[in-house]
Amino acid sequence: MTADSGTRAFTIINPASVRRISEASAAPIVSGAASNASRTGWIASAGGLAIECLSWEEAARRTEAWRTLAAQALEANIFNEPDFALSAAQHLPQAIRPMFLFVSQIETGGISGLPVAIFALEQPRGTGIFIDRLWCPPEMPVATPLIHPEYGFAALDLLQEWLAREFPLMNGVVLTGLPVSGPFAVLVQSHSQARNLQTCQFDLRSRAVLSVGPDSEKRVTEWIGRKRTKEMRRLSRRLSEKGALEFASARSRADAKSAAEQFLALEARGWKGRNQTALLSDPSLSTFLRTMSRRLSSRDSIEIDTLSVGGEALAIGIVLRSGDEAFFWKTAYNEDFAQYSPGVLLTLRMTARLLNDPAVRFVNSYAIPNHPMIDRIWPDRIGMMDLMIAIRGRSESRYVATATVEGTRRKVRALAKRAYHSFKRQAA
Repeated sequence: MTADSGTRAFTIINPASVRRISEASAAPIVSGAASNASRTGWIASAGGLAIECLSWEEAARRTEAWRTLAAQALEANIFNEPDFALSAAQHLPQAIRPMFLFVSQIETGGISGLPVAIFALEQPRGTGIFIDRLWCPPEMPVATPLIHPEYGFAALDLLQEWLAREFPLMNGVVLTGLPVSGPFAVLVQSHSQARNLQTCQFDLRSRAVLSVGPDSEKRVTEWIGRKRTKEMRRLSRRLSEKGALEFASARSRADAKSAAEQFLALEARGWKGRNQTALLSDPSLSTFLRTMSRRLSSRDSIEIDTLSVGGEALAIGIVLRSGDEAFFWKTAYNEDFAQYSPGVLLTLRMTARLLNDPAVRFVNSYAIPNHPMIDRIWPDRIGMMDLMIAIRGRSESRYVATATVEGTRRKVRALAKRAYHSFKRQAA
């Protein structure tokens, strides 16, 4: 990563003087309602980079360049790669669609269209805009942006300059769901220290992950324990008495399409369906899943694992892939077979499959801390945090006040959530 710490000179340049990427070389625009990310203008740096704000439709025209950056990024994040992010931006409600900030190289004659960083930001709402966040709706559990390792400081400098110019009242930006020791978190904190920008950590927590290596299978077996392993084998035998117990992984476009529909139906039959939080309960979410799975399956970047007995689905899990990293995104199980722990049995078979895949180095569960299922199967943990960074040029008092309000908001929300779940338990 670039570790420059000097002051960078910025110049506002007229959009009319910069040639956009040619329409002839652009991918076809995807139909749909336009986003309200319509801010115009570029900021150019002395380092030959420019930042511009694009709607999802405009960003879709640069899909291939976006994929190139994803393959070279400092830290992988399937949720900010084009097949996932554009599917979400296209189909999720317009009110939560993001602004896409592309930091691109400038060549003679204009922007080359080759991005070195892409930031997806929430659309700030209201007149008193004091804080913004990297785009991280519920279906996207981590907001780590894609940044080329050679342009880290320069890209963050341009992001700071753009936010300071476009939102004079904004005091900070929140980066959600960052691995504490991940390359991007290290970059951001190094940059903040070099530029004398204040930072504040929120919600430090741990998450179950699976590190794949020569001794991984042994560590997983020891972590699960002999007693629990014996119990899972017993449950498998009992299920086998009802029919053929089968585990299958859908990867092709046709198989993934069928498996995605099975997942939607199975999830809707369970508690999420009763609570109206299943993907199938919201047409925008179910359409998003169908579009995303279609796009990712065409690039061998999604696997939908199904455990079934006698042809009936017991549990389904969705795994997303980016390079040598995998992401255990969602799971659903058949409540009619709850006494057989179908979700656990599926996860055990999925874990065995991933441990024997030579292309996989690391698997992220994206589970809540102390998850009652995955924490008993995967022995490894990573630290996670949300990080709020001050906007350059703001006074210390303004930032501290904003960080205090953000901390209070989170505490109130956590208390309300605990009270809600306590009430539900008592009512049951």
